[in-house]
Amino acid sequence: MDRWYKIERRPGSWLVTVDRGKNAAGKRVRTCRTVHGDASAADVVGAEMYALTKPQRDRTVAGKMKFSDFAQAWLENFALMVRRGERSNATLERYQKIARDHLVPTLGMLDIGKVTEDDVRRAVATWRAMSRKDRKKGLLSERTVGHLLALTSSILEDARRQKRVLFNVARDVSVRKPEIVSHGVVYKRAGLLE
Repeated sequence: MDRWYKIERRPGSWLVTVDRGKNAAGKRVRTCRTVHGDASAADVVGAEMYALTKPQRDRTVAGKMKFSDFAQAWLENFALMVRRGERSNATLERYQKIARDHLVPTLGMLDIGKVTEDDVRRAVATWRAMSRKDRKKGLLSERTVGHLLALTSSILEDARRQKRVLFNVARDVSVRKPEIVSHGVVYKRAGLLE
């Protein structure tokens, strides 16, 4: 049964809990947060938390969720942090654009629990070959590809915390090229090649 409730721990301190039912393994799933203030402040936070978990409840079928759906829920949670003043609105807009233009087209149809390191490496290769979306000529820079990978890693790390994946497969993927050519000398990342 999906619901939320609040318990006063001590005067001015409330424990707000969203009960999201049971996962595929039959384990109860809850999200809790401590709120300082009066009962109406706890009511506002409880309603926001419940609203944020609704997309996850609607999209989750037998414990499965697509990467695109989880990324959308992650962005909705980020939007809540923006409303609370913890994050910048410009950052949210940038993340939404990155997710729409790059992450969802490359990783969106995969089940979040089945994303592999090879899937992330293929996404990085796809991003390197993508043209820019800002009407300028050329391909995405290595720095931009690094930003895309960092956001992918953040999303997968949150999925790991929520126990939707065992570990963050994007953490060990690097965007740096294995070789650097400078003035005719080829360097490998670990040292000098012959």
